[in-house]
Amino acid sequence: MGPTPDGLARQLASSAESDLVRITASWLSRTPEWTPEPRTIGDEKLDALVAAAAAHAAIQAGQTPPKWTAGKTLSTFWHPGLPAMFAWSFAHTPIAFKQRGIVVERDSLQCL
Repeated sequence: MGPTPDGLARQLASSAESDLVRITASWLSRTPEWTPEPRTIGDEKLDALVAAAAAHAAIQAGQTPPKWTAGKTLSTFWHPGLPAMFAWSFAHTPIAFKQRGIVVERDSLQCL
């Protein structure tokens, strides 16, 4: 059994914003589980990031994203990169993240 969405949520909640994408990429690299639904963090951005990561993991495995990931969408886009890179990042963001308002380049979600 791989890391869970709840484990990702707990780790993100205790991390600096500058580490959120790196932590999410690490979680995705460890063959994560995408169920069960994690406890709500209470931070709209973090809840959307966990939902996006779980939905992305399911899609990558050829599965349907879990129902709990639907509706966890930001009211405005969150892009942790340089403002000048927003358009590039938006064009290269996986759909599960883009649908939830998280603009993170696909390459940023890869661990080497």
